[in-house]
Amino acid sequence: MAIVKMQKVELLVHRSVATPVLRVIQKLGLMEFTKVETPLPVRETEKNIFEFNYASSRLDWAVSFLSSFDEKKGGLRNAIEGDRIFIYENDLERTVSNYYYNQTMDALQNLEERLNDTTAKLKALEDEVSLLKKWTSIDVSLGEGLSTKKTQTLLLSGEEEDVTFFVKAFNKEKILHETIFSTNEQIAIVIFNKDIDRIRSISTESKLEESVLPRRRGTPKEELVRIERAVIKAQDQKTALENEVRAFLPELPKLRMASDWIFWKKEKHDLASKAPRTESVSIFSGWCPKSKIADLEREILWETKLFSLKKVVPSENEEP
Repeated sequence: MAIVKMQKVELLVHRSVATPVLRVIQKLGLMEFTKVETPLPVRETEKNIFEFNYASSRLDWAVSFLSSFDEKKGGLRNAIEGDRIFIYENDLERTVSNYYYNQTMDALQNLEERLNDTTAKLKALEDEVSLLKKWTSIDVSLGEGLSTKKTQTLLLSGEEEDVTFFVKAFNKEKILHETIFSTNEQIAIVIFNKDIDRIRSISTESKLEESVLPRRRGTPKEELVRIERAVIKAQDQKTALENEVRAFLPELPKLRMASDWIFWKKEKHDLASKAPRTESVSIFSGWCPKSKIADLEREILWETKLFSLKKVVPSENEEP
């Protein structure tokens, strides 16, 4: 007759699901579990809460970030199953154990930072293009041409009726100035610095918007050409970085598995670490055939995630 090797184990399970879990154990047979009435002493856990939270949050971020670059497949099966992956528990544990996901997450984090920097740069350039396009008719250098020690050029824009109101109010003040550009919706005037506050007060009352152009060496039209080239370069950089991220898409299924696995381990860790000081957890101690431990854990998992199953070293001379 074959000898069945037994392993002492400790089962912690939330009391709300203790009864169905015990039924699962009974169905498997060849196992004995007795309830431990006295809480066990606080035990050291394999990882502390911070480590689990850190790993879990990083994996969640990596999955979310990489998923945003994943082109979803259509069809009925995808509509039903979504992102679910069907895999046996042993295969899942083996996959995660042999997968160095930190290296992948570090690379993705670096790419995200570079993408954010490039996107911010591109947004700033596009805003500058939008601003300069409004003032390409001004043939003045953006370096020192718009302000001197004694004068300043104001660039104002708004609705046609508001510009008309401003011009009338401004002319009433009889402020010395030079109009260098004017349309129904825009006006550019050169005034002395001593009059700047009075002019701005009138423009505010007229509901006009003042544009402040960036300091550059050329005219708005010349700088627009240069900046548009910079925009194309930044767009190419962004596309290249996005393609680098997409190169990691084959890692997405494994990252999802690692994320789920770490989350499950974290839930079990939280349950185990709180067990000695809560009344909501039942503790069972018993013996299980070594060959049945994986089956037991899998069967309980079908019932609930609110449990922890650990191998323990029996006391001296303790036998099943």
